[in-house]
Amino acid sequence: MSLENLLVGAKDPSGSKGNALRKSVFTFNNPTVGTGIALNADPTAIAETEASLIIDIPAASTASVTFLKSLKLTCTANGSAATKASLAFYKDSINRYSSGGSTLTGVSTSASSNTSNVGTAQSKVYFGDLTAAAASSAGEDHLFSQLIKSDTPAAPCFAVGDEFLFETMSVGKGDNNYYDSAGVCASQFKMPMMYLHPGSSLLVKALFPNQSAAASFEVEVVMYEV
Repeated sequence: MSLENLLVGAKDPSGSKGNALRKSVFTFNNPTVGTGIALNADPTAIAETEASLIIDIPAASTASVTFLKSLKLTCTANGSAATKASLAFYKDSINRYSSGGSTLTGVSTSASSNTSNVGTAQSKVYFGDLTAAAASSAGEDHLFSQLIKSDTPAAPCFAVGDEFLFETMSVGKGDNNYYDSAGVCASQFKMPMMYLHPGSSLLVKALFPNQSAAASFEVEVVMYEV
């Protein structure tokens, strides 16, 4: 069953099932089209207080169910020296953003021109060279990791234009990479459904072994909030 089918049964406060899904989808992008955001210059080890993407769900969020639908990264600067690249996903029971990076603004995907029919994003999404607050007393939970690129003959492993798409419950391509004649990569990955409750957070941490200068990416995050 698709995520859309799971959520379409939810009702908005007015009782309409149709409006619930339409109001619940939000897209968060980098502020300037074509201009990427730099990540940590040397993410060569996973650290508790470093992250590339943090999604905080405020404790006062009116959304009882929040999911990460998709995450897309498009390389705009390839950095230097990295020999492969992985992303690791973590979840914590507290909000973890502290400082750094860029704050992404959530835009409703509703086509309605009636502003009363457009919801307001509850999620707080941050991307870039981020400093995370210390983990909760219970610790952050490692959800999964994904190798996104490694099979190039020489560092840096990224090429400008490389695109990496993670989708929840999608028909993904595993960690297979597809290249055009210029060596630009397109990859699609499956990720598990990750439920976030009010007051919790999702962190994505980059692991780029041997990198010595920052790579930059455009980012697109799609969230479902019901």
